[in-house]
Amino acid sequence: MNVKPTISPEERTDVHPKSFWRNRDFVLLWGGQTVSSLGSSISNVASALLVLALSHSPSQVAFITSVEALPFFFLTLPVGALVDQWNRKRVMFLCDLGRAVSLGSIAFAIVIGHLTLIQLYVVAVVEGSLATIYNIAALAGIPRVVPKKQLGQATSATYVSSNAVSLIGPPIGSFLFTVARAVPFFADALSYLASVASLLWMRTELQGKRDKSGRNVLHDLAINLVTGFTWMWKQPMLRFQALAGCIVSLALYPTTPLAIALVTQLHAPEASVGIIFTIGALGGLGGGLFGAWFQRKLPFGFIMISMFSLLALLFLGYLVAPNIIWLGIVIALISLVESIGSIANVTYRLALTPDDYQGRINSIHRFVGFGIGRPLGAALLGVLLVSSGVNSAVLVFSGMLAVFALATLLYKPVRTMARLD
Repeated sequence: MNVKPTISPEERTDVHPKSFWRNRDFVLLWGGQTVSSLGSSISNVASALLVLALSHSPSQVAFITSVEALPFFFLTLPVGALVDQWNRKRVMFLCDLGRAVSLGSIAFAIVIGHLTLIQLYVVAVVEGSLATIYNIAALAGIPRVVPKKQLGQATSATYVSSNAVSLIGPPIGSFLFTVARAVPFFADALSYLASVASLLWMRTELQGKRDKSGRNVLHDLAINLVTGFTWMWKQPMLRFQALAGCIVSLALYPTTPLAIALVTQLHAPEASVGIIFTIGALGGLGGGLFGAWFQRKLPFGFIMISMFSLLALLFLGYLVAPNIIWLGIVIALISLVESIGSIANVTYRLALTPDDYQGRINSIHRFVGFGIGRPLGAALLGVLLVSSGVNSAVLVFSGMLAVFALATLLYKPVRTMARLD
């Protein structure tokens, strides 16, 4: 992959024009990720419906969701350390190609009539592994594409686009699944190829110059992990953010299997899941649009305390939602609150962390949030659905959020943290 190397926007002012949306390389990166997010939004709902069709069990949807998140636990820390040495753009390129092949394999198996639940578990592991590597490399590369003063806008733009495609992705996925089960997965495979093309057109390198001494790779890995943990441990807010991300991921990642269980309890059609997430995406879209404004205007501690308190209350809305419209409204409000809080979280972390630590610090946060929180949350939901039912599961998750809201209020470094400048 031959691309013309450049330096970061922090080092050369002509790389980024005054207008945020005239930053060519950011638009390419953001556009490619938006297209692939649309494909994922289409296939995610279709995958859940496919697992349900094969297993006839909402708990299986939760368990396979947990398996897809497991690679974050095993890969996040080593990849985060190594991605600070690797060519980040090449890593993202190869990950997107691999994900295109894995999603295409599902479509092919459906066409020939040999799809099994085992293959879906295998694809979940492959997809989760490549997504882990891609996300760490992409997030670490953002400060190379935009200046620090535009990180809030970049983070907000990503949230807006991901929630905007969620408006149309789920109903499209549900509709295409009813027409032909293979089509949603074929569409997702094509979306990853579009992301590959956007990476090829980018001019900016996503990392600065690195020391290429002949040290052993395992030695480098160990040194990078130790230095990353040591540096982050000295930052009280980054330590808090890692734990906060774990709680949010634990509660919100299994939203799809939770929604399917709630739909089943309401005796609504399975395809109505797409409608629920379309309504829910409106909240995330609003959070993405206004998240950067809240991050600039409100103290960081106030945002965090409010987020966890409101999430604990909103989760109880699942218990009283009488139909799929109200379920969608509850998800929309949860998405609104979570988006605003997460934009403040990510913006603060990216602005504080030096470029040569980005991969390591982001990987530590992803390890705690995605590697521990996501699989634990999905597995916990699956166990609760089998043992005590969906209502008990909602109460357990709401209670955890309430406890962390109180802990956040009592933690002085968060409570007294000023707004991020």
